[in-house]
Amino acid sequence: MAGAKRTGLPLPRSLLGRMLLLTLLAVLLAQTLSSVIWLSQLRATQTEGLVTSARSLAYSMAASVSYFRSLPLAYRPMVLDQLRSMGGTRFVVSLNDHPLDMQIMQPTPRKQAVLDVVGEVLRQRLGNGPDITVWFARPDELRIFNSGLKLDELPRSWAHYALTLEPVNPPVLVTQIEMAPGEWFYIASLLPEPYTSLEEQ
Repeated sequence: MAGAKRTGLPLPRSLLGRMLLLTLLAVLLAQTLSSVIWLSQLRATQTEGLVTSARSLAYSMAASVSYFRSLPLAYRPMVLDQLRSMGGTRFVVSLNDHPLDMQIMQPTPRKQAVLDVVGEVLRQRLGNGPDITVWFARPDELRIFNSGLKLDELPRSWAHYALTLEPVNPPVLVTQIEMAPGEWFYIASLLPEPYTSLEEQ
């Protein structure tokens, strides 16, 4: 149609102008690609660090289980009482006559990576014989003892300092291991910083 105005940005008419425009577009494309690559590498590094921390935590769990296995049966409750009275320990541990049931969190890729490596290490260190369950639970859904007590029903010195990080309230890693028929070793723990909240910030 005659007299209609052309829309869009006009291209430079000179060869130099067009070369400068192409150079600018190439630089912008290169910066975008480098940002995508950097973000991918950052996520891979974070996941690797998360798995390494989870593996270290699992070795500590396995050592705790081995230690309690070495104790005479009569001494195990006494040692647990001493740990609770001291407070501030890395794990919350209990001995139960059955596995505790609680609402578990749906796994995300990062949660699943932790669950996989913790289960792998525990089976390597403790063997395939014991029944081992590992999952994540929210602090308000956590159960601690045979009676199924919630976290906020316990003295703060027993578990709060190890399993809460207010106001974040990150997920709690719960591991239950059958040491003998009718004897379940329960361990609850947060992941170490900076992976406490698990998901990317």
